[in-house]
Amino acid sequence: MIKVAICDDDPIFLKMLEQMIDQIAKSSGLPAEFVEFETGESLMQYLKQNQNHIDVLFLDVMLGDSNGLEFGQMIRERYPFIQTVFISADIDYSLDVFDLEAVYFLNKPISIDRLTRAWELALRRISNQKESFLRINSRGHHLNIPFKDILYLESERRIIIVHRLSTSHQFYAQLDDIELTIPDYFIRCHQSYLVNMQYIASLAKGRCQISNGQIIPIAQKRRAITRRQYLQFVKDQAQIATN
Repeated sequence: MIKVAICDDDPIFLKMLEQMIDQIAKSSGLPAEFVEFETGESLMQYLKQNQNHIDVLFLDVMLGDSNGLEFGQMIRERYPFIQTVFISADIDYSLDVFDLEAVYFLNKPISIDRLTRAWELALRRISNQKESFLRINSRGHHLNIPFKDILYLESERRIIIVHRLSTSHQFYAQLDDIELTIPDYFIRCHQSYLVNMQYIASLAKGRCQISNGQIIPIAQKRRAITRRQYLQFVKDQAQIATN
């Protein structure tokens, strides 16, 4: 299920666009769920309360007296995982939107062919993006957490704790399953821990220290492979830095 938001100050056009997208989504075999907004302010309020719960956003450039491009800029900065398609009756905005790394620009009136193209490009970006984010449901909130921002993952029975620099999140899963999907710069140094090697400050015989000072134990049977993988990681990073 793809979560789609549409923001346009024309309620008739908004409903028409939803019907068109719904038709395309069903034809692609990937149904969509919709939320609608007639103002940029209501959209931003929804995002604040439902973080990471929109996959694709169709955003009108002109929202009454408001500028949709300004809202698009804020969304790109705060919610980079959202794939935004801009809409306008004025084709002169087509160049402006691509400075915001938009998926596509749709000029009103919208053709089904161009809308289909926008939808396909958005889905392609979402598919590629899955390699960069850990998608979880934490206490009713859908979150897309960049892997690069995770210090380490900790397992307590069936609860996974995602440790970041300034916060943490909990969700239900098995660490074995997560290990199959994470980037190769994470290392399983213990049955209960997956550590991001980018944040390892030091490695000793039975423990590793994270850059925030946290000490992570290294299981006896994993010490040799942990050291070998970490040294290879450091070597690879040094080669990248010199290229």
